[in-house]
Amino acid sequence: MKTNLDDRRLPDPVIPQHFQDEIDKLNGTHVMLVSEKAMTSTDMERHQGRFSIPRGKVRSHAFLREKDNPQEGIKCSLIQPCLEVITDLGFKKWTMDLTFSYTLIKKWNSVACNEKNRLQTGCVVQLWSFRVGSDLWFALVNLDLQREDNVASSSTGITNI
Repeated sequence: MKTNLDDRRLPDPVIPQHFQDEIDKLNGTHVMLVSEKAMTSTDMERHQGRFSIPRGKVRSHAFLREKDNPQEGIKCSLIQPCLEVITDLGFKKWTMDLTFSYTLIKKWNSVACNEKNRLQTGCVVQLWSFRVGSDLWFALVNLDLQREDNVASSSTGITNI
């Protein structure tokens, strides 16, 4: 019997615990993964000033509420990979001919250029959404940084021979 690979449901990803701890401090709710993608050169270029999430990279649109209007833009806040919070970002839906992208704009360069975030073209990130009250928040997880942290914390330097 032939099976479709898409029929096998993968477990839902879980946000790293230190991000969940920060979300809990803010009394955040409704945490969900919006997208996982590799950072592009456009995401990192200062003159572009935006982080783009193409339609094909959006896992779910359920993070948006009926009253949200991404066409007009939504004021949001972000927990950066270094766990610092940045406020007053903009989240907007950019419609093109046959497709669209969600974008984080305004103050995005403060995130991209923050050396503590260790963002660079090609690194893989996850964008998570959550709500603080009715306000839209995001958390940006640098998976490359997470992997490095996991390797560092799991190596004790002691060998049993």
